[in-house]
Amino acid sequence: MSRNKKLSDKEFWIILRDCGGLYARTRDAIKNQFGIEYSRQAARERALKNPDEFEDILEESLDLAEESLRDLMQSDDERIKFQAVSLFLKTKGKIRGYTEQQEIKKLDEIKVNVNVVSNKVQEIFE
Repeated sequence: MSRNKKLSDKEFWIILRDCGGLYARTRDAIKNQFGIEYSRQAARERALKNPDEFEDILEESLDLAEESLRDLMQSDDERIKFQAVSLFLKTKGKIRGYTEQQEIKKLDEIKVNVNVVSNKVQEIFE
C-alpha cells in the first residue's frame, strides 16, 4: 500500500459522500480505490474539519433513509407496511400526537433511603 500518495480534499469528500459519512466505510474505500492506508480516526478528523460539508453529507443520508422508509410504507407486504408506518408515526408523527407512552402502576409502597453526605446539606433540611 502506498503511504506517499496524498488524497486530495476533492477525492476525500467524494468518497465520504459515497460512503454516507461512515468513517469505516470511507477508510475501506480509500484503501480499495487509491491503495492508501487510512484509519477510521483519520477519516473522522478530516471530516470534522469541515462541519458544514459533513453535515450536508449526513443530511443527504437522512434523506435517503426517509425515501427508503417511504417506499416501505407503500409495500404490498402488510407486515412491512405496518412496521414502516409505525416507525414513521413514532418519529415524524409526534407533532400530531402519535407517541408511545409507558404506564407505570404503583404496586406497593416505595421506600427511599437518603444518606446525608455533607453537614451543610443536613443543615439545609433541619
